[in-house]
Amino acid sequence: KTFGDGWGYSAQQTVDGGFIVTGIDGENGDVLLLKTDGQGNEEWRKTFGDDWGNSVQQTVDGGFIVSGADGDWYGVLLKTDGQGNEEWKINCGEKSWLSSVQQAVDDGFIVAGRDGDGDYVLLLLKTDGQGNEEWRKTFGDGSGSSVQQTVDGGFIVTGYDGDVLLLKTDGQGNEEWRKNFGDGRGNSVQQTVDGGFIVTGHVGWQDDVVGNGGVLLLKT
Repeated sequence: KTFGDGWGYSAQQTVDGGFIVTGIDGENGDVLLLKTDGQGNEEWRKTFGDDWGNSVQQTVDGGFIVSGADGDWYGVLLKTDGQGNEEWKINCGEKSWLSSVQQAVDDGFIVAGRDGDGDYVLLLLKTDGQGNEEWRKTFGDGSGSSVQQTVDGGFIVTGYDGDVLLLKTDGQGNEEWRKNFGDGRGNSVQQTVDGGFIVTGHVGWQDDVVGNGGVLLLKT
């Protein structure tokens, strides 16, 4: 299926068997939120100002949470109801970029991305269920691409700091360990049933985009 001008950056199946997509609307450069049924037929399409949607997840109340950034490079966290109507929208700091969001077990949200203007630092941000900041941590040079809560209540982040990066924190965002795995970038991480982690991304490096490498699949 195609849906007019734009880019889709994140998709998830919804509890009704359909799909939710976020990205950017190509006509006006706004955050795009698109809902389909299970066959990919459009049910509704919403846009939300001069912003960019990087990650979407359905929330426990049936709504949706979107992370991204606006045209002035303020990180954005957007919450909607189940029909895509805006409930609240939070700016999370100048020159920040929010790449990944997940609802935590306490019904708040954990967000990974980067902070800074040029010299980026990896950002991990925790909010309550209304988007109010509970804590904010940075972890040296780099950027976070994907975050997931782990079975021990902590968080796992992948991204890059010149190398493929894997960072583990406790539930308060305190670093437990940090590993690097050679030249490249981690784009997505998930905890596996054996308690380890699976990361995908790319090897090779070239100005924040795919370099002269290949697809990475890494198990720890």
